[in-house]
Amino acid sequence: MSRIKRNWIFIFASTTIIGGVYLNYKTTIYEYICLTEKNAPGCYLLYLEYKDTEKSKALRFLETSCELKYEFACTESKKQRKLKATRN
Repeated sequence: MSRIKRNWIFIFASTTIIGGVYLNYKTTIYEYICLTEKNAPGCYLLYLEYKDTEKSKALRFLETSCELKYEFACTESKKQRKLKATRN
């Protein structure tokens, strides 16, 4: 087998493995970044991840992101409050 072919197989296999690990541990990585590192965009990404499945958890991450001064999160939080007010 030629050296170039082996290199491409190695690159493909490495990328596949790294991608698989990322997909399996994505939320765990974001939770660490959000809660331990106090990273506002990480909290916002968790909100986006959970907003369709676990509403209360998603809103908690949205509020945390807004408290950490992430403008997208604060804007979304205001929208959520308005929606909640119109439903009641």
